[in-house]
Order: sequence, then structure tokens, then C-alpha cells
Amino acid sequence: MLKYNKTLIELERCIDEPIIDIAIAPAIAIAPAIAIAPVPAAPVPAAPAIAITPAPTPAKKTEDSFIPFQKDKMFWCFYVLLKGFSDYEMNRTNCYAVEKAFKISTVEKMRAMKQEIKDLKLKINEVEDELANKEFITIKGLQVLCFVYKVSITYIYGKKYCEFLYDEDTNINGIIKQNYKKEHALLYEEALNVDIIKETHWFIENPQKPLKAPTAYTLKDLQDICDKLEISLKNTNGKSKLKKELYQDILSNL
Repeated sequence: MLKYNKTLIELERCIDEPIIDIAIAPAIAIAPAIAIAPVPAAPVPAAPAIAITPAPTPAKKTEDSFIPFQKDKMFWCFYVLLKGFSDYEMNRTNCYAVEKAFKISTVEKMRAMKQEIKDLKLKINEVEDELANKEFITIKGLQVLCFVYKVSITYIYGKKYCEFLYDEDTNINGIIKQNYKKEHALLYEEALNVDIIKETHWFIENPQKPLKAPTAYTLKDLQDICDKLEISLKNTNGKSKLKKELYQDILSNL
């Protein structure tokens, strides 16, 4: 009897059965992408402007003089003479604080020298106010600085000059000159012949009261002063000026 392999039978059965159609589901339609408008970038705020403090105006140093850049040039000329250029340069960035501290210290020293200040024919309260509160010192402030710190200075302004000679112990001396711009400069000794200045400039014995009463002068005295101040000895009519006229012209020059 013919025997069939079971596996072959199952295979034949599968071949004889009709093929079943399998419905394939249609493809899913994908919605088109939504166009998204680009979001504008937020504006970046500009960095705040940085305030730049300008560098100090450089001091004017020439072959024959030195002009400090600070406002109170007369004071700083004295300071350089007393302390030296190296100390001055070291304190350039905090010069305002150095100036105030030095002036206040000077006022304190003055209070221990009241009688000596009075002997200079100066009012101590006026000098204290000048050093402690004023923006600039004057000739009286310069004189007190010289006296307190034992410094000698020849001060030249216009065709006039005065001398504060107090360097017996320190041997510190110098020349300060006011130029045509009203700026004060520290002059180097080798750049100026003081003897020539004394011959050509009028010496002011007392800066607080430079001109004495008219009766203290002869006609020749006033003529000599006018020559040094470059004041004409003739009036508009070409005649020699009288003593009264000369005195008034000198007073106006002050």
C-alpha cells in the first residue's frame, strides 16, 4: 500500500486551496507641514557707554622752567621745590588729596607760630582761610609757606619781584615766576640771572603794602620805579610828569 509522507500531504492541501485576497489598507495621508513664521530675534540692548576719565593734562617742563598742570600752580611750584620732582610725580593721581592735606597741615603748624606770623605783618586768620578754603594761594600764602618750611623764594611777577628768604637751615631756594598768561612756573637757577632781575625789576619790600605814602619818595625815586615798570616819564603833551602823576601811574600798575 502506497504510503504518503504527512508533510507532503499537508503541502498538497495548501496548494489546492484558493488564494485569499488580503485587502491592504490605503496609505495614511499625512497633512502638509504648517508653515511657522520665524520669530524675530529680540534686539540686544547696546552696552552702556563707559565714562572715561581723561588723563591729567601733562605738566609743562621745558629747558628753563616747569609749569604744574594743577590749578593752584603757585602752590605746586613751591611743593616741587620743597619735595622734589619724584615726590610730585608719585602723587600725580591723588594730587588733590595731597594738596588739601598739605595745606591743612600747614595751618596746624601756623597755629604754633602765631606771634612769628604776626611779625610778618600778616593776619593769621586770612592766611588760614586762604590755605584751608581758597582754590589758589596768593603772595601772602606763598610767604607763609616759605616761612613755615624754611624755604627761600624769589617771586617775579610782571616787572616786579619780592624775596622771601628763610632757608638758613635747609638751603632750599628757588625762583617762581608769573608769566604773561598769569601761570606760575618754577624756574631753574641756571636759566635766569637773578642779578639782572634785580637791576631791571622793581623790588617790592612788603608785598602786602607795596607802595608807601607819596611823601616817602623823592621825584628821582618815582622816576626810577617807573623806568623799571616801563612807565613813560612823559605825559601826553611831551612834558615830564610831576611827582603826583608818577605816583598815580605806579599805583595803577599795581
